[in-house]
Amino acid sequence: MTRHSTITILAVVLLLFSCHNGYAKEFNNKRALAHLDAVKVYFDVKTKDPDKLALQLGQISETMQQLAKAGVKAEIIIGFRSQASKFVTKADDYALEEELEAKKKIQEWVQRFRGLGVFMEQCLISATIQDIDPDDFLPEIEVVKSSYISMIAYQAKGYSQVTMD
Repeated sequence: MTRHSTITILAVVLLLFSCHNGYAKEFNNKRALAHLDAVKVYFDVKTKDPDKLALQLGQISETMQQLAKAGVKAEIIIGFRSQASKFVTKADDYALEEELEAKKKIQEWVQRFRGLGVFMEQCLISATIQDIDPDDFLPEIEVVKSSYISMIAYQAKGYSQVTMD
């Protein structure tokens, strides 16, 4: 093997090795988080897909962890409405058989969030439209008359709204 071939092979191996772990560069939000001590966030959760809803709750958790790691105190509210409502009920009557496994994961997220001090609310308008008895919602979630009123009020109090579709 020639010296040129050896150098080329070594360069390719080093390049592959440096890319092996995914990203060679560390990504962060330093610019956005600069001079920020605290945030207030209202997550508007309304998807009809239970697997997607479970994923979104995981994304909310990851966001909370990243903020904490950056030293930013986060006051979080999760508002359930629309079709997401049927997955935060005690009874399984509102979900299809094939949705029950994802619904269980969603209920586990709700319990974890409550343990972390996250306030969660459910829109009564959405419950009424879907014929869900307000007493059927998980006890960790407070039923409010209107999530629209909540979103308006929380924004007026400085909460950022993040829509989870």
